[in-house]
Amino acid sequence: MPGAEDTLKRGRCRPGPPGGVARRPRDGQDRAVGARRRRSAALVAALALAPVGCGGDETSAVPVSTTTTPRATAPVTTSPPARTAPRARPAPAPAALPGLPRDTAGFDRWPRLNAAPIPPDSEQTRRVGFDAHRGVKNVYVDSPAAAPGQPVGGVFAPGTVVVKAGGDDGVITLIAIMRKVAGSDPEHGDWEFVEYIRSGAGEDFTTDARLTGPTCWSCHAIARETDWVFTPPASR
Repeated sequence: MPGAEDTLKRGRCRPGPPGGVARRPRDGQDRAVGARRRRSAALVAALALAPVGCGGDETSAVPVSTTTTPRATAPVTTSPPARTAPRARPAPAPAALPGLPRDTAGFDRWPRLNAAPIPPDSEQTRRVGFDAHRGVKNVYVDSPAAAPGQPVGGVFAPGTVVVKAGGDDGVITLIAIMRKVAGSDPEHGDWEFVEYIRSGAGEDFTTDARLTGPTCWSCHAIARETDWVFTPPASR
């Protein structure tokens, strides 16, 4: 059996520290430590390159996108404008009866002075002594006064138009017109008088000098107290 010296010479072991405890060769231990350090450094580098997060896959690295995905928004819808009912067309302006002046158009829609149709030989005609306008009559007024048809202080305002329509069986054959024109004839209440007549329906109304001026106011003078109008509003 070889001795201790032979063993030392062969380099298999070195003398241990006092007390007989054997020690591993230093060069092998240093290599092991170096290997561990290299593995630790490689691991740290790998972790530094890997995405940071929880629950990720350790076997593959997921690239992090640097662009932001726009948030989806619901399309904006606008309600169509509410439909409005078409405006009613205004009624056409009434036309004057054939042969009559324009300011008499639609007279039958004006306020009526008489409460009921005036028959022939009425109380008003008895004041004159005869009925100058035969037939059934109605009297209408278009007045610029605040209350249409109501004279102010017993006097109709300038601009007032009075129309007496007479006839039989619903056919108008007579139109007598009074117009209040300021300063036109102060002696006769500033009224202008004119009459229009026709023979029947479908005919044009006509007038002449005999149906104007003195022919009219000579009778209406009896009604001076009611502003020359035989059918004042008070008679309604």
